[in-house]
Formats: sequence, structure tokens, C-alpha cells
Amino acid sequence: MGTWGEDLVLFCLAAEAPGTPNENPNQVPAYRYSRKFGPLPPCFARSTLVRAAGVSLLLVGGTASIRGEESMHVGHLELQAEETLRNLAALVRSAFGGDGTDSDLECGVWLDRLRELRVYHPRLADRGQILTLIQERFRCLKRVELIRAELCRPELLVEIEGVAEA
Repeated sequence: MGTWGEDLVLFCLAAEAPGTPNENPNQVPAYRYSRKFGPLPPCFARSTLVRAAGVSLLLVGGTASIRGEESMHVGHLELQAEETLRNLAALVRSAFGGDGTDSDLECGVWLDRLRELRVYHPRLADRGQILTLIQERFRCLKRVELIRAELCRPELLVEIEGVAEA
């Protein structure tokens, strides 16, 4: 992702056993995107379930305000953030075998499984509002990192990745 800093930071993940890809039932898998987004679709899973040393962790890739394959709530940070949270909850619910709806109460139950977040946002002015939202909606976080960066689509104002525990 494009950033405004001078540093290049690389993160690498390695494990003895492969993870299990997990998709959001509310979104088209990225590898099935239409040609609207380019001649070849991106090749990634929305999240990956890994098991190591008796612990199940869900590694959630960048999640944004996308339903189906369409960006939602263009120009509205708060609505995009809420859609993103629904997508995060749907991913966690899907990975850990939950049934249900996207109600605020149920959404909070699944968001409580997230322990670490990295939140990308392109507009510096939105940082305070995003941090407040994160503090209000995530009660069990151990770590959160906010990074100003260009996102995968220019109309998106927030994208979140993280780690959830079973």
C-alpha cells in the first residue's frame, strides 16, 4: 500500500502447516471479481484461519466498505467504517462457525474476538474520528495501529486488517 512515510516496512508470516482460506459471505471472493476492476482479478482470501500450538487464530486481510464487489457509502467515513465493521464481524463469524445476522449486538460479539488491528486511512483529518470509533467498538484489543496510506480503491476512506482468536 502506498504510504507517505520514508520507510519501507515488510511483514512476513511463516508457519509449519498451511492455513485455511476464509471468505466473507457478504462479498464476492476477490479472485471472482469482474473485469470492471482490471483484466485479471486479485488473488487473495479475505482471511486465513491458522492453527498452531493448540490455538486458532484468524488473520484478517484488509477489509473495507465493500458489499458484493461494490464500494459502499462513497464519501461517508462513518458509514464506510460501519460497513467495514460488519464485514469484519462476518469474517470472524464465518471462520469460527457462527450463524446469525449482522445486528449490532451480534456484530459486537464477533468483533470482541479481534485482538490486534491495523487501520489504514488516506486522510489525516479522519484519524481522530477513526480512533474514537475503534475505541468504542472493540473492547478486547491488545494493540491497534493507525497508518495513513493510499487504499486499494480511491473512494475508500478506511481499511482494517487484524488478528482474531477463536
